[in-house]
Amino acid sequence: MKKQYDKLSQPSVQRYSPALTLDRIWAINADSYYERHYNWSENGVAVPDSQTGLAYDCNVIVAIRTLSGKGLLALENERFELTENTLIFFYINQPRLYKTLTPFWNMHWIEFRIDQIFFPLNTVLSIKASKREKTFISEVSRSLNKDNPQYAAALFSAQLVNWIQQSDCPKKSYELLMDEITRFINEHFTESIDVEFLAHKFGLSSQYMRTIFRRTTNMTPSRFIIELRIKKAKELLATSDMKIESVAQSVGFSNQYYFNRCFKKHTGFTPGVWREKTPPPRIIV
Repeated sequence: MKKQYDKLSQPSVQRYSPALTLDRIWAINADSYYERHYNWSENGVAVPDSQTGLAYDCNVIVAIRTLSGKGLLALENERFELTENTLIFFYINQPRLYKTLTPFWNMHWIEFRIDQIFFPLNTVLSIKASKREKTFISEVSRSLNKDNPQYAAALFSAQLVNWIQQSDCPKKSYELLMDEITRFINEHFTESIDVEFLAHKFGLSSQYMRTIFRRTTNMTPSRFIIELRIKKAKELLATSDMKIESVAQSVGFSNQYYFNRCFKKHTGFTPGVWREKTPPPRIIV
């Protein structure tokens, strides 16, 4: 499933100024032997193999801008061929492999952090490189090397907006995006889900995930998940003789104490009292 940006957050060069921090930028001219593999730790943070042994902040976003040649990028469950005049964004803890597919692969690798994502993640965008872009990226790199990160970030922000405005990626309304998110939650509400997990999965920032939830449901993602679990718990309490501890576990609560507290907060009763007060559903023959 492609992650696409919301039309309500589509920027304008004149009015949009994202809070962005630029970490690194490399101009890479790779030969046919260029290949990197990543290992994964249990907590989901990507760690490069023994070549460096570095760990990364999982909120860092990477942009690969291919200028010529072709490369392969393999993420968790997706593989992309990156050809000339393409651009892709992804979280830094997602890659499993990237390598050259042609005798050379000329590209920029850019690492940055931003307060609100207004561009698609894990989606290959086709954008023809211009002289203006080449000048901008060169100036960004020089500014960063001269220890002027604020100016470098400002220049890159402008280029980022320009890329998205030129891209051929279709826009998706936040209503459609919310349909996808709520469908996923309804299918996986018994699993461990939090705002950060949902944001990464659907290519959004945590802040924007909360924003579209409030617009649509008047509640936070966390409350939405808890209310869904409580609703399912009520159904089990009314229609089965399952122990309360088993009900709690079956709807996704880690322990009965937390389940009891959430249930009472939402209904005014403990699960046991609510079960006693609620008559079983009538069976109509």
